[in-house]
Amino acid sequence: MKKSILLLLPCALALAFSGPALAHTGLEFFLQEVPDPDAMTMDGDDSDWGWFDNDLALDSALDFHERNDNVLEADDYAATLRLAYSRPPDNRLYFFFRIQDDSLRRQEPDLKRMWHDDFTQFNLDNDHSGGPGLGANLDEASNHQRYHMRILPGPDGVAAFNSQIEVLGDENLSWNQDVDLFGNATDIWELAWTVTPSDAQHGTLDIEVTWEARLKTYDAVGLSESESVRHVYEAGQVTHIGPRLVDSDGSLYQHDLWLKDRFTGAENPLTYDTQGDGFPDWILIGCEDCPNAGGSGATAVESSSWGRIKGHLNNQLR
Repeated sequence: MKKSILLLLPCALALAFSGPALAHTGLEFFLQEVPDPDAMTMDGDDSDWGWFDNDLALDSALDFHERNDNVLEADDYAATLRLAYSRPPDNRLYFFFRIQDDSLRRQEPDLKRMWHDDFTQFNLDNDHSGGPGLGANLDEASNHQRYHMRILPGPDGVAAFNSQIEVLGDENLSWNQDVDLFGNATDIWELAWTVTPSDAQHGTLDIEVTWEARLKTYDAVGLSESESVRHVYEAGQVTHIGPRLVDSDGSLYQHDLWLKDRFTGAENPLTYDTQGDGFPDWILIGCEDCPNAGGSGATAVESSSWGRIKGHLNNQLR
């Protein structure tokens, strides 16, 4: 195990107790720090993710359960997710997703019905406070960030849609999308997606999709950025992140994938679709010894140590 991890674990455990623990479900994951944000280019190509320790990646076969109890075959749908963060001054959340799907469903023109297609949902309770976040009112919309993402955006240009607008109906909330509902590109998301084959459309077989993004995240979300409170990332912090993978090839929600514990098989006891109390915890691992450029990955966790770290955290964060 790398020295930086050994030194950070007591800090992470202490902060996990000192911060809000309302929404702890027993599931914990690690969020690795980006060693050099300036070296990252959001283009849908993961060649600049060589520093990432893939033991910290999420795999659809190992880390997700199928909520509908349908059998998920690897040649039907498979995904790998890498997530990371950066401290100020960059202070953003990063991810790279690679999804392989035997058939693309992309036919719904209405953003508010995006969930009728294949999509990825990205739920964020950044301050670890729990509570509802569907968007039934402004308080709920403030509490979480909740996005639906799909490729091949329509004339609106939106790839990352604030799905709370489906419920609340206020298009002003779209300021935290990649493109707002008034046609303006924002600086909240820097996002790219790719698809192979490049001419893929609804019904195309055997596709591969990549998503790469970095985005600003918020502890409290108002109807404008000036009314919102930016989240500040730091090593040892505990945050909530809830990715959801949906493949609707044969029928709506044919495969609906939610995080589980890869070691015990324990599933999330509550949905993190709309309730922060059901979010898994993510513990932020620092990169104290990484060089400023071309970081070799001082946060890397060796495979032989991964199980011991996970077991230690499971025992301590109860």
